Amino acid sequence: MDIRLQNQRTSRNSSELQPCCGIEYSNENDSVILAIVDGSLHVVGDLGGVPKYVNSAESGLSSHGLSALARNVFLKNEGRGITDAVTGKVSGMTSICNGSILLWIFE
Repeated sequence: MDIRLQNQRTSRNSSELQPCCGIEYSNENDSVILAIVDGSLHVVGDLGGVPKYVNSAESGLSSHGLSALARNVFLKNEGRGITDAVTGKVSGMTSICNGSILLWIFE
């Protein structure tokens, strides 16, 4: 089974073909969250059934929601005008508090 990631367009240089730099399993959602070097996060859900890419969701984890959150944290942390040409490169990701909090390193 192939599951293709989708470009989350967090910056002009975004690409779903960038290397993975972090992976975390969410027992609560039966899903895996992948961090990609381009600053996007990707969710593959329903691992106990038929796994699928979760781009948007009304509730719970979604690739679009987590990627937008990561980009907003990057923009606020920089505290200056950042154009969409600037990529918030992620170097690693992990979770704490039994998976309820994600932490990532970006530059």
